Amino acid sequence: MDAEDKIRAFLPQLDDLVTEGLVVMDQVEVIHYLDRPVQQASLDATGTGGAFPPHP
Repeated sequence: MDAEDKIRAFLPQLDDLVTEGLVVMDQVEVIHYLDRPVQQASLDATGTGGAFPPHP
């Protein structure tokens, strides 16, 4: 992930490097999971244990 202008500037080089693939240029919501031990938590009103705000 990077700024759109940096990605667009790199596209001509990518054109020379990649023979097949897909580039998606769009706004996204990113959820990043890391390898971590599972912790037991009581669930709050959102049902998430307070880890994340409720999705609108």
